[in-house]
Amino acid sequence: MSVKQILSRTLITGLLAVLFIPFIVTDSQFFPFITGKAFTFRIGVEIIFALWVLLAVRERTFLPRFSWILVAVTAFVAIIGVADFFGINPYKSFWSNYERMEGFLTLIHVFMYFLVVSSVLNTEKLWRVFLNTSVIASIIMCFYGFLQLAGKMVINQGGVRLDGTMGNAIYLAVYMLFNIFFAVFLFVRSPRQNENDRNDRTRGRARDGGDFAWSRYLYLVAIALQTTILYNTASRGVILGLVGGAILTALIIAIFERQDKKVRKFAIGGLVVLAVLVGGFWLARGSDFVQKSPVLARFASLSPSEIKSQGRYFVWPMAIEGFKERPILGWGQEGFNYVFNEHYNPAMFNQESWFDRTHNAFLDWLIAGGLLGLLSYLAILAALVFYTLRSSLSVKEKAIFLGLIAGYIFQSIFVFDNLMGYIYLFSLLAFFHFDSTKSKAAIGWLNSVAENKNVAQMVLVPVVFLAMIFMIYTVNIKPLSANRTLLDAIASSRDQKLTAEVALANFNKALDLNTFGNPEIREQMFFNLNKFQADGVSSETRKAFQDEAVRQYEIQISETPNDTRYLLFFGSLLARLERFDDAVSVLEKALETSPKKQQIFFELGTAYINSGNPKAALEKLKMAYDSAPEFGEAKVMYAIGAIYAKDLKLADYLLADLEEREIASEERILIALSAVGEYSRAAEIIKKRIKIDPENPQHYFSLAAAYLRAGNRPAAISELRRVGEIIPATKNQADYYIKEIQAGRNP
Repeated sequence: MSVKQILSRTLITGLLAVLFIPFIVTDSQFFPFITGKAFTFRIGVEIIFALWVLLAVRERTFLPRFSWILVAVTAFVAIIGVADFFGINPYKSFWSNYERMEGFLTLIHVFMYFLVVSSVLNTEKLWRVFLNTSVIASIIMCFYGFLQLAGKMVINQGGVRLDGTMGNAIYLAVYMLFNIFFAVFLFVRSPRQNENDRNDRTRGRARDGGDFAWSRYLYLVAIALQTTILYNTASRGVILGLVGGAILTALIIAIFERQDKKVRKFAIGGLVVLAVLVGGFWLARGSDFVQKSPVLARFASLSPSEIKSQGRYFVWPMAIEGFKERPILGWGQEGFNYVFNEHYNPAMFNQESWFDRTHNAFLDWLIAGGLLGLLSYLAILAALVFYTLRSSLSVKEKAIFLGLIAGYIFQSIFVFDNLMGYIYLFSLLAFFHFDSTKSKAAIGWLNSVAENKNVAQMVLVPVVFLAMIFMIYTVNIKPLSANRTLLDAIASSRDQKLTAEVALANFNKALDLNTFGNPEIREQMFFNLNKFQADGVSSETRKAFQDEAVRQYEIQISETPNDTRYLLFFGSLLARLERFDDAVSVLEKALETSPKKQQIFFELGTAYINSGNPKAALEKLKMAYDSAPEFGEAKVMYAIGAIYAKDLKLADYLLADLEEREIASEERILIALSAVGEYSRAAEIIKKRIKIDPENPQHYFSLAAAYLRAGNRPAAISELRRVGEIIPATKNQADYYIKEIQAGRNP
């Protein structure tokens, strides 16, 4: 076997292996559904890219060829690269984080993947193998989904929406969308493939539709399985994209197909069936059958009022405002969180606290790359449509891919893209790049470089392989190790059998690797602070952790001084360490970066109270309340601020709207009343607790304590006697407290 054959077969195997990356779930990694897939893809692409360079300089038939798809993809990557460099946070724009694993680094790898796929899969047979492998992989995923549906496997994101091994129902839905259309394409194309091995008479029968090989039925089975799984993801945007794409495909075939009359009739029939199904659903949307179906009920709930309750309703206008601020090159990848915080809408109080995506792929690229970035992304899609229309495919085959493109574009309006979506989109781009360039020669200047064996083999190849080794270690091995160590640190922080010293050592070990995971590690140090404040932790270990946590956050703030998230976490950390004046200073800076975010007002108000400035606290908490008076938490916090400021009339006014159960369960109100000496008012709230839960002895003891602090010792004794009678098991304890009170002591 020649070197060419070894390299080409290795590359083909590697490209097919990429199609099984969706199955990778690394429980030993933080964000197991994201990081394992991404690191595997990156390492795999780095290896196959290096091998491809070696092959291309030896065999120039594997060099890239010109197409406008290649131009559009290259321009897009270049523009986003410039946008990232000049963005709000170039470091994060390049590296991203563990939760997303995107950034320019992933875009580079996707581009490398595109170059290899479009050059190595250089025959229709290889593309048929690639698409068939993808469909086979999707069928395996379908069986996993059916196990979830049957309750044999856990649905990872909870609820009833299938997510397979993706960890997200939308990701699984997009994966199925591509593979449904691939299966339809292979079903339609299979007779054409058989023609190459048949005689003239058989080929004629195939064209007339007479040769219907039994194996084609397998594609129909695959389509049925894939569609069932897609349906059970309940991803409305993707399902509507599938329906819309199917309608477009059927329309094109019905209008333009002239040779295959049976397919044309089938398309017309499909349009009628789809119209009946859509119309029937609309008429039955209020029926029990629809309302009791978790999937159909989600579609039936679509309405203007339901849309207004979604995060997209709020974040899309924010994206437009962000675009106005940086219209040309945008904020860089991973920059939307700055836009979100700056333009935060207080009406989002019942939504997620942090949005780092607009949930619209086009707005995401508008924010990441500005107008140039969005136009370059649209140019990719336009080139894809253009080359689909002028491809060598039949009318019905073109219609299938146009339906896929339309479905993908439609669903992109409602979701952000992910690694699996990128892989399949760029695979599709590579397919049509191949189709348009299979009769062309390699790009001239690349051909000239390859001709110069000294430059190509003595310089280019060693440089590429050294770069590969460097990238595998720097881009993958180090952050992989940091990720795993971070997970160990989190586990040791929550495992009561492990000491705080072990947890601290793991955090320090992860930080010492100095990777793009450091911000996440710092966050987790804050979230796991309780481990180091628990009883039994030595003062030395507690102080070492606190000092290190503060030091790390100071580093983070110096690196990202305008990132609201880290300012808020740092201020909260300082407050928990009882450094209230420092906390106030940091939280005020956080408020400057996000002037309307209630969470900051709450933290700042609490810090002002603890620092002995209740008037300033009341002012901040009033601002949070005024921004969204319907927000229950804002009302409670404002009332608490009023209590500490001793404006009890205002507190009574605010609490009057709350239900008795809400007031009774709010421990913070009791603490505030006790702190300002309003024990009688505290006693009234505890009475409400007793009314709601008369079997809880702690309520009676709390009421007795409130009476005692208010100086009403007889009432305290009376309450203790009552609990002893109502709950006999408490009598001895109650009698002890009574004796102590009668003796003039405060037990």
